[in-house]
Amino acid sequence: MATVVANLTKNLEQVSKILAVSFFALCMMFLVIYLAAELKLNLNSFDCQAANRHLMQKIQSVDDKVKKQIDLNEEINSQV
Repeated sequence: MATVVANLTKNLEQVSKILAVSFFALCMMFLVIYLAAELKLNLNSFDCQAANRHLMQKIQSVDDKVKKQIDLNEEINSQV
């Protein structure tokens, strides 16, 4: 039982780290876009659609990882 709890705790910590890093990356990207707009920079060289696609891919990747982690946690709980 202690091993199961330790594994579950470790898995949840990994999910937390993944979410924190992804959230930070999203915040930084939005900050760059916001600052560029505020400073009225020429955004022609900055491909907003590509940035949006990239962010959506990152979000999907994190979402997939979280779903896998949830499935793993449910499997561990069912074995207890």
